Amino acid sequence: MLSTTAHLETEEAVNALVPQLVKDRVASRLAAKDSSLWGKKAALEAVHRLGWANPFPASGPLIDPIIELRDELKERGIKRIILAGTGGSTLASEVVSRAAGVELSVIDSTDPGMLAATLTHLDSTLMIVASKSGSTLEMDVAFRVFSEAVQRAGLRLTEHVLVITDPDSPLEQLAHQHRLTMFTADPTVGGRFSALAAFGLVPTGLAGVDVERLLDEAMAAQAECIRDHRENPALILGAALAGQHPQRNKLVIHDDTTHLPGFSAWIEQLVAESTGKQGLGLVPTVQLASSAEDALLDEAEDVLHVYLQGTNDGAHTPAGPGITVTGSIAAQFMVWEYAVAVACRLIGVNPFDQPDVETSKVAARSLLAGEPGNAQTPPNIADGPVRIAAYGDWANNANITDLSSAIEELGAASTSRSYVAVNVFADRNKHREIAATLQTALLEIFKRPTAFGWGPRFLHSTGQAHKGGPAEGIFIHILAGTVNDIDIPGLDHTGGEQLAAQATGDARVLAGRGRPVLMIKADDPAVGLPYIVDKLTEILKRS
Repeated sequence: MLSTTAHLETEEAVNALVPQLVKDRVASRLAAKDSSLWGKKAALEAVHRLGWANPFPASGPLIDPIIELRDELKERGIKRIILAGTGGSTLASEVVSRAAGVELSVIDSTDPGMLAATLTHLDSTLMIVASKSGSTLEMDVAFRVFSEAVQRAGLRLTEHVLVITDPDSPLEQLAHQHRLTMFTADPTVGGRFSALAAFGLVPTGLAGVDVERLLDEAMAAQAECIRDHRENPALILGAALAGQHPQRNKLVIHDDTTHLPGFSAWIEQLVAESTGKQGLGLVPTVQLASSAEDALLDEAEDVLHVYLQGTNDGAHTPAGPGITVTGSIAAQFMVWEYAVAVACRLIGVNPFDQPDVETSKVAARSLLAGEPGNAQTPPNIADGPVRIAAYGDWANNANITDLSSAIEELGAASTSRSYVAVNVFADRNKHREIAATLQTALLEIFKRPTAFGWGPRFLHSTGQAHKGGPAEGIFIHILAGTVNDIDIPGLDHTGGEQLAAQATGDARVLAGRGRPVLMIKADDPAVGLPYIVDKLTEILKRS
């Protein structure tokens, strides 16, 4: 079962736009991989990026090799599979394995704690290094750390590392150099559209997911998405996402009402990187827990609620304008990919580029290299176990004496269309419980849609919309200090130094584009992170 249902004003947008989408044969043209759907300029890239519209000819032949290798790994005593990469190379696999209840460890960070966690039980561990470009930083760092440990333990790299990458990438060359098992990805499928391609299927299949069933369900959903018909669920969803005037450009995706746990994180990347550019697009926020301010968001003129339902979930009717998408996880992958491509056509952007993602990477590299830059480092202000700094010209530093006054000053910089993004650069496995707490507190303080991101993974997801989308964000970066740092073989900096450079580099880029950024550094996260929560709670009590 696959369906999309529009609610309240959203239904009006759907009724106004879907007939034209049907008349223009948008659905069938997508199925036929028509690169002209987004204009002449975008067509130059789109012509090489539409394999996802019909992934089955390339994905079907992967099933038997995946099953054969899974059986072989079991015979060899491999009990733990680690997937190293970030963004589109890991998010779909993480979501699918979680929904299926199979174990798959994802390392998508340069945090020393997360890196160190990969180094136990090496003899029974397989690391899958996955990168479309073959040069993704997080993948490269994890591979360097893990491969050195494997070789130091006297184990064979060929038995403990597997590669997924595009043809002719640096990672393919590395795989040949070390004679590693490799799955070659379809180069016509972009990372964030690769849920039903090698990047999504190989890790989950090796972890124990029934990928043949996944593809069968996706194929059934595709049959619904390619019809030029008013009941096409992808056309309805695309029109709902992008069809309102003025634009409801803050998506509040509810992750606590569904049997598809974590699926919202995959949607975040797909929507943010595809639509958020040229000052346009949608800003997705995943609501991790219900909040006292839910009713306020229902009344906001720029908010669109998104509810996800598995086929066995009970019906849920939003109080405010929104859309409900019902279907299995495979069906959801297909309908969202088609719908976001439709939404990009309506918004007027190229769905396949991410022009602002590279800027933070460049800034981080410059910091690590000690290169002089135009951005000035703001003064640090101590508040108990944390230090705070305001990046950009939004704040009067004379007014900031502690965390409470910094939050107050940040509130003065917000508007009626602002959203808040809190991004925590820390070990997300160790500090996972803080996510909903921080997001809920800030939502109730600012009374605006609030996104939560783990750094550095959000840089490959919502980071594109933060920098290239609507200039309406206010940002809080929290950098957890490194208690036990870790060296990165072959590089002259540590994991902790890399993480700090990524956090600071992104703050500088955001500030350079006029976005207010508050940096909070917790040298000892065990003390600093709870302190931040306590301070936010105090602010709420006073409000």
